[in-house]
Amino acid sequence: PVGGAASVCSEATWSSSRSYCPASTSRSRAAGSGSSLCAESNRDAPATAAGLLQGVASSLDPRRRLESAKVLIGIGADRDELARRLRALSSLLRDLGVLLSRADERCLANADMKPLLGGLLKAFDGDRTVRAFSAVDQAVSALERNASPKIVADWLAFQI
Repeated sequence: PVGGAASVCSEATWSSSRSYCPASTSRSRAAGSGSSLCAESNRDAPATAAGLLQGVASSLDPRRRLESAKVLIGIGADRDELARRLRALSSLLRDLGVLLSRADERCLANADMKPLLGGLLKAFDGDRTVRAFSAVDQAVSALERNASPKIVADWLAFQI
C-alpha cells in the first residue's frame, strides 16, 4: 500500500532529530566545541516554546501575550538562542498539526510533550496552527535579516 503512517512519518524526519541548533553550531559540535551549550539549549528550547503556546492559547489580553513573549526571549537570550527556540516552537506546532489530523502518534517529534499538546488542542484548530506555523517562519526570517529579537518575539506573541 502507498502512503500510511510510515510514509507520513518518514516525510517529517526533519523535525524528529530534536536538534534546534543551526548548522554552524552543529558543525562546531562535530568538531568538538560548543556541545554543552547546544545540548543545554536543546533541553530548554521546547519547554520555553511550550510556555509561549500556553500563554497565548486562550488569552486575547495584550499584557499576557507580551508576558508570553518575555518567556520566549528569556533573560539575556541572544539572537541565536531565540532562533533555536523558534525552531522548537515550529516543531511543537508541527506536532499539534499531527494531533489535529489524527495521524499516527508515532510521527510526533516531541512525544514527551504529548500531554501538553493535547491540552492545547482546544485552543488551536487547524487554521490557527497553520497561521502560527507561518508566523514562526516569518519570525525566523526577520531574525535572519537582523530584526530585534524582542520585537520579533512581541510580534509573534500577537500572531499566534
